[in-house]
Amino acid sequence: MMDKYAFLRLQKSVYVKLFQRLQNPDIQEKVGKFLLKYILIETLYKKLLAAKKEAEYGRKLSKKELNSLTVQASEVCRVLDFFGMTYDKNLVRRVFGYEDDSFNTCTIKKLRNRLVHGISSAGVDAVIERYDSLNSDLDTFIEIFG
Repeated sequence: MMDKYAFLRLQKSVYVKLFQRLQNPDIQEKVGKFLLKYILIETLYKKLLAAKKEAEYGRKLSKKELNSLTVQASEVCRVLDFFGMTYDKNLVRRVFGYEDDSFNTCTIKKLRNRLVHGISSAGVDAVIERYDSLNSDLDTFIEIFG
């Protein structure tokens, strides 16, 4: 078993290297754009979800209810259908689906979660390697909102 100080030194060296890598402007731009576009999509979707729930409940949602809204892959298509939006189900699956495979095949939501909740070189690599396809899917999804 590794002693706690050796473990701390190892972790520090890993994150120092990652931090240095993240100083690259190209990497900053790609990771930043990826995260911002995903945040935009999630925010727009949650606005639709709130409006759908308010229509169903016949009342405004409380702040607590609004703050507890989450993106559930199984519900996304129903919300988009409710508003008569045209979309590609495969695109919805690639953005919000349940695939939880490697960084190179997981959904956009899962990749975003992995970056935000446990940034790693593998996550950054996946954004860089998949950047064109991620960007294309995010841009196409944004177009759904008109």
